[in-house]
Amino acid sequence: MLVKSKKAPTIDDIRTQVVSDSQIKPYASNRKVYIIPEAHLLREDAQNALLKTIEEPPEYVVVILLTNNVNSLLPTILSRCVELNFKPIRKDKIEKYLMDNCGMPDYAASINAAFANGKIGLAIKYSTIEEFVRIKEDVVKFMENIDRSSMIDDINNISKVIEYKEYVGEYLDLILWWLRDMLLIKSSDSDEILFKQEYDIIKKQASIRSYENINKAIEEVEIAKKRLKSNVNIEIILEMLFVALKKRI
Repeated sequence: MLVKSKKAPTIDDIRTQVVSDSQIKPYASNRKVYIIPEAHLLREDAQNALLKTIEEPPEYVVVILLTNNVNSLLPTILSRCVELNFKPIRKDKIEKYLMDNCGMPDYAASINAAFANGKIGLAIKYSTIEEFVRIKEDVVKFMENIDRSSMIDDINNISKVIEYKEYVGEYLDLILWWLRDMLLIKSSDSDEILFKQEYDIIKKQASIRSYENINKAIEEVEIAKKRLKSNVNIEIILEMLFVALKKRI
């Protein structure tokens, strides 16, 4: 059973979906398995609510906490768990899975696999999010026209991004990939680029820009990502980034 929540599971989610439910014996199998994704986002009260179930679970119960930051879990939780480290799955294997099982074309599978960073669950998630396709299209349009876009264009672009503000991080990551593709093409290493369909456009942009300016642009995007984590206003972050990118590239 996957513990579901709009964001991070709350104390109520843990109590109803795990603690209370675990007291009911399974009727279709010998085990009841509870999977809690992004466990590092659990608040302290939610972790404490889970503690007794992890400490003294019914013999048929297994609780799996998925996290990329084990240090965010309480010591009392960690001391009662067995830690298993999973290696990232190779990009080509994720691509093949998405094409064979999710019906994705090779180009889309390549982007999703790159974004997943070795996590097939994340790749599948991106393959089912309609906004992700739109985000990619918006980034391509923005970066294609960055040389000639007006202030009005930038304002419109910012308005679009704010509409799916939950995925602003993905928007910034795609811009980073575009810039890194510029560096790869500039160094004659185009085999590993992500935006293969936009190769000619990126090659043209890379040919008239210096390594220094492209790297400076990458730094600006990284700064924007840090500001995003610090809960700075999204509109301000994007305004500052767009100005900086036009200055650099």
